[in-house]
Amino acid sequence: MSVTALWITGVVLLTAAFFLSLLYSSFNLCSRSRLRSLAGERRRLQALRTLLPGLADATPGLLALKFLTELALVGVILLGPVLAGGPGTSSTLKVILEVVVAVVAVLVICELIPRGIAERRGEEIVLAVGRPAYVISMLGTPVVWLKHLIDGVITRLLPSPADTSPGEELADEVLDAVTESEVNGTLQPDEREMIRSVISFREVDVAEIMTPRTEMVGVEASATTQQAIELMLQHGYSRLPVYEQSRDNIVAVIHIKDLIREVRRDPNKPLTEVASPPYFVPETKPIAELLREFQAKKLQFAIVVDEYGGTAGVVTVEDIVEEIVGEIDDEYDRRTQILLRRLDEHTVEADGRCRIDDLNDVLHVQIPEDAEYDTIGGFAVSVLGHIPKKGETFQHKDVEFEILDVDERRVKKLRAQVPREPLPEGP
Repeated sequence: MSVTALWITGVVLLTAAFFLSLLYSSFNLCSRSRLRSLAGERRRLQALRTLLPGLADATPGLLALKFLTELALVGVILLGPVLAGGPGTSSTLKVILEVVVAVVAVLVICELIPRGIAERRGEEIVLAVGRPAYVISMLGTPVVWLKHLIDGVITRLLPSPADTSPGEELADEVLDAVTESEVNGTLQPDEREMIRSVISFREVDVAEIMTPRTEMVGVEASATTQQAIELMLQHGYSRLPVYEQSRDNIVAVIHIKDLIREVRRDPNKPLTEVASPPYFVPETKPIAELLREFQAKKLQFAIVVDEYGGTAGVVTVEDIVEEIVGEIDDEYDRRTQILLRRLDEHTVEADGRCRIDDLNDVLHVQIPEDAEYDTIGGFAVSVLGHIPKKGETFQHKDVEFEILDVDERRVKKLRAQVPREPLPEGP
């Protein structure tokens, strides 16, 4: 083959590699939901369905584009030294240098530049060349079939781990994208936290968000409607559990609307006659399931029970929503308190009810979580083996703790401090 023919072949392959790489990057980087809305015409969308993951069950188009791109790149790299050296023999060093130059040129022209264009004009490129790209991708269909065949054999020989699912992989990818957004500033902090909360929503149990029994407000079944209303106004709740003798024996749930309606008729009417049956849930139930149950049964309040059937606390729809969007306060909400207060870069004061993962996030430490406790107060009791006294200190790895306030049953407040950076030594 003449040198002119080789040059023409090289230019054609380089141009093909550039455009194929541009197509692949554009399709791969574009938002699928955004393309659905921009595609417009149904015929054009049909062409895109074969190319875009998420728009169809099979995605041979993108794989075919990638194969053709790599094929063109290999051709350019192989022709580079031939075109640079011409006829005759070359030294080993010269051949190596020619290959390096060819690889760098291909990387810039066929990878970096197309990707940069795709990041800025990807949607426009996809919508403009959707149908031609579909035709081009069909050239690589035989290779796609071969890949599926090989994948099937490998899957049978080396099955995927049982603990990995596509949903978990997708969640990890979303979290990686959120982390990347912290660097480039594309998402606001509250938006990032909300996305993280949505991703972890399915992993949160009722026990993590409920109001525990020690802080639960209830009313005895022997109380009158007037007394129940006064208790609700005192604590700012619209619903309360009704119990007989002990809070482990909850028999009903009252709503302030029902009480107001009945108190005009008979302020001394027994609560059990105006209350609703309680709805019980285990403390291990995922809140995603509980939310669906609340929606199906039109409920907003549930009694949480432990493994022995005793009352562990209460949970509401508001608790579930706050797990995603953060605290929601109204003019009657008196429950919200600051559970974690930063004193300086290395020190925080924490309420004993503060969750361990929140303290870990603030101080960037790894305090272990355990099935025996959920809060930092429970962690302190577990480490010390007793209810500590005010002023008592202990250390876990590099974190120093000091008990600031306790009662006879639990830790109410403590201080946590991580080591300060050592001062630089002088000359």
